[in-house]
Amino acid sequence: MTPDVSTNLQIVNVTNAALFSGNGGSNEGKNNQYQMNSWFPGGTGTIADVQGSASYMLQFLRGVGDEDDGADLQINVGPNNDGPSNVVWLQARSADNSAHYMQALVQTPSVPGSGPFAIAINENGTWPTRQAQEVQLKWYCGRQTVPFGPFTGGAQSLAVIDLQAVFGAEAAQQIGAAIQQGQPSAGDSYSYWLTIQEFLTE
Repeated sequence: MTPDVSTNLQIVNVTNAALFSGNGGSNEGKNNQYQMNSWFPGGTGTIADVQGSASYMLQFLRGVGDEDDGADLQINVGPNNDGPSNVVWLQARSADNSAHYMQALVQTPSVPGSGPFAIAINENGTWPTRQAQEVQLKWYCGRQTVPFGPFTGGAQSLAVIDLQAVFGAEAAQQIGAAIQQGQPSAGDSYSYWLTIQEFLTE
């Protein structure tokens, strides 16, 4: 039997509201697991506090029905357990060939006084805290499905970012539109990261 494969996922909250898990009702995603171990919170619990972070392990149970392993986490901005609060739906899956992977469906929440929302993913570690590490980040905004890195036992991170809270309303629209056009330049990526770091530590 092959050994279990896992990843530690750090979720960073770059918003002015706590992140919660959503399930049922008008939520697009769900919060469950099937034939795998995940340390996601059950029900509709808190995922990450305001301007905070938390890490969760995802461990595929190799050897039995690999193609059936899976886990979901619907991430909502704020405590409302409904579709308008949906910001990211995380999906851990196994393919028919027992390849394990994780992807994120980036959503477009409608939260008064907030948005647009973006995400930043680091496939090779936790959220960068030092200059030059930010080049590892991949940025996404607008509705799309994006992949994470492979399950190698190491850490990966996902930052949920309220662009309006960090950059102000006018700049948020411009930055959101720019990210939707493609990955930012190294200079823009550094500028985004630096401003987010200031927001997280203020």
